[in-house]
Amino acid sequence: MEKYDFENLNGEQWAQLLCEHPEFATECSWEKLGSEDWCWLLSERPEFAMHCNWGKIEGYEWSVLLAEQPQLAEFCDWEKLEGFDWGILLSECPEFADKCNWGKLDGADWSMLLPEQPQFANYCDWKKLDGNDWSRLLVAMPQFADKCDWDKLDGWHWNNIRFQFMNKRSLNKQ
Repeated sequence: MEKYDFENLNGEQWAQLLCEHPEFATECSWEKLGSEDWCWLLSERPEFAMHCNWGKIEGYEWSVLLAEQPQLAEFCDWEKLEGFDWGILLSECPEFADKCNWGKLDGADWSMLLPEQPQFANYCDWKKLDGNDWSRLLVAMPQFADKCDWDKLDGWHWNNIRFQFMNKRSLNKQ
């Protein structure tokens, strides 16, 4: 069996060790684990939830963690999630929509979320989408064209849309 210098392990090392060797939990300095460390550990080993300092987990890590372990939602501080975090989480776990602060999502978040979960379109503040957001969204979801503020698209956006449609068409022919 390998010998470990438990005292000198940092949070990342503890997370890695416990994922591979959960039997060392009694030796763990839990306070060394940061947000990313907890996310990684609990994604793999949710049985260590009882040791977690939930206040350390930040919004992005919550979105990643809950996508893997939705049963940990009872511990989530939903206010920590920003728009991007909500986009990631709801793309994978739409069941958390009732917790979402929709006002936090910006145009980029919506252009990421709606192709995955178009049922949330009624929550979208379409004014937040800029030309880049629209050029991405219209290629993936042309059914939202009636919501588009066409004045936000310039020549570059139109070229981008044309290029993406041509690529989609050529891929579909193969």
